[in-house]
Amino acid sequence: MQKNAYSKRMNRYDDVLTGSRWWSHIYMKYLWRTDDNAIAREVLAMIPDDFRGKILDVPIGTAVFTAEKFSRLTDTEIVGLDYSDEMLAIAGKRAATMQLRNLRLEQGDVGKLPYPDESFDCILSMSGFQAFPDKPKAFAETFRVLKQGGLFCGC
Repeated sequence: MQKNAYSKRMNRYDDVLTGSRWWSHIYMKYLWRTDDNAIAREVLAMIPDDFRGKILDVPIGTAVFTAEKFSRLTDTEIVGLDYSDEMLAIAGKRAATMQLRNLRLEQGDVGKLPYPDESFDCILSMSGFQAFPDKPKAFAETFRVLKQGGLFCGC
């Protein structure tokens, strides 16, 4: 029952975040007084299109904000990690449709990242930290796997 309810909510996830439907646009603009599309563009602009290296996107969610940017980062290895198999399935479909060959999707917990210290040149975290149950642990793990002098982009 709970999984069914989650699936129904998840079907509206991208619509709400991007304001792509008339009702979600009103919801985001007038109730939350925010434009996640503008925020996403601003955060993603921190990563230059000629970036080379390794990026961890945690949580990747459905990749609704990041897939287009990732399509331009052809010389970059990207790992998209999420706790939710359902979100990863949608991200996988989006990646396949866009032919994102540089994106590897993995299921995992930000509180126990399965990567060695200083593995990534950039950590991207959009609309995720508020959902992590143990925020101090999530931040500690995230910065553990970020290379010294690496780039953290988040909102």
